[in-house]
Amino acid sequence: MLRCSPSQGLSRHVSIRGVKKALLSIRVSGVPAVGGVGLRCSHSYSHSYSHSHLKRSSSFRSLRSLCVSSASSSSHFQIFSLVFVPKMGQALKSSSAAALSALRSTRKSGDAGTSPADNQTSASPTRKKRRGDDASTDKGKEAPPTPKTPTSKAKSATSPAAKRAKTASPAKSPKSPPPSTTPPNGWREILDIIRQLRETRDAAVDTMGCERLADPEASIDTQNFQTLISLMLSSQTKDEVNAAAMARLREHNGCTASMLAKMESETLNSLIRTVGFHNNKTKYLLKASQRIVEEFDGRVPEDLDTLLTFDGVGPKMAIIYLNVTREEGTDAVGIGVDTHVHRISQQLGWVPESKDPEKTRRHLEAWMPHSHWSEINVLMVGLGQQVQASGGLVVATRAIALAAKRRGAADEALKPVRLALTLGVKPATIAQAFADAPASLSRRPGIVERLSEWGVKVV
Repeated sequence: MLRCSPSQGLSRHVSIRGVKKALLSIRVSGVPAVGGVGLRCSHSYSHSYSHSHLKRSSSFRSLRSLCVSSASSSSHFQIFSLVFVPKMGQALKSSSAAALSALRSTRKSGDAGTSPADNQTSASPTRKKRRGDDASTDKGKEAPPTPKTPTSKAKSATSPAAKRAKTASPAKSPKSPPPSTTPPNGWREILDIIRQLRETRDAAVDTMGCERLADPEASIDTQNFQTLISLMLSSQTKDEVNAAAMARLREHNGCTASMLAKMESETLNSLIRTVGFHNNKTKYLLKASQRIVEEFDGRVPEDLDTLLTFDGVGPKMAIIYLNVTREEGTDAVGIGVDTHVHRISQQLGWVPESKDPEKTRRHLEAWMPHSHWSEINVLMVGLGQQVQASGGLVVATRAIALAAKRRGAADEALKPVRLALTLGVKPATIAQAFADAPASLSRRPGIVERLSEWGVKVV
């Protein structure tokens, strides 16, 4: 561990390079350290490096140059002892010797009135000469590398390659390409299979989705308001829990904009306590209700940009709201992408891999015909819910039933089964469903063999 106490304290956390520039005089004392090398400055600011980090980066080289150049640039530099980590090996020992050598030359030149700049130039050849000696020992008569001149350094610094390297930021990922307008192969057939798997519409979203939680006997404005409220509550919350919370709101005060705007926050919080992030949602609901009453005369705005200005309303919520409340015959404004739509779209290869649902939405809307936008959310959300429920047994059973009805070779007949496996249904669940399949399916050529290749062990 190197502990440094500058005569003028540093006011912020700095890197080794920053310490190197800021030191006016330095006092170094060695203490045992384990697992790495650390640099500690006054005011308890520190910058430490693990052994593995130093091995794979230039931090160790910076630390060595700090020892040498700091000794050269200040006549007040005093080294009492340098105790390095044994793991760092010969390199640390050589840097210690270089620092001590620089100190001796600094003291001699200091007595003779030599400037710090002269000291710095006298310390540098010592290190370069050692490297040259090492190179000549290893490579025979080869001359040591020629040091870079200021001219070559300036040229390299101003070259296009150097500029690009300087401006490039490793923390930023490259800019993603614009969404492709070319539809993926076979997407219509896959969408048709999804419709058949969801034909009975018996998932949780089909009976307790946000668009189904409004009071059917209330006015249109109140129904729209309740739909927006249910969407705001649905984030990170299961449909069953969301439906129960909406039922409590409706029973308490009818869940109108005017009534909710006047409600105490403690009361509202207790009514929605079971939903995810209920504390934040309490604030969002109160602000939204008050704003709808004061700015929009009790009616929810009907344009996407305005809805997105409400706290707690994201693109998915705003799009779904406008899709379910729009007049018949009008086009959907977009595709509502939640976690299920986001995941399934990537599993099917319809969109590039991404962690951002908004990117998935943009890619889907770029190639999918407008007429399909409104159905995608409900189809995929329900399918995703049934894949996750009971290990996907419902999806597996329906996929086997569809395969038994389809004609053609094994690959063509088993496309619903292949889709179920792609979406995460386990082979063991497929095998369980296949046990109840018609005997004619197992007798068809290539069916059992193909399932075995996919890991489905049919008895």
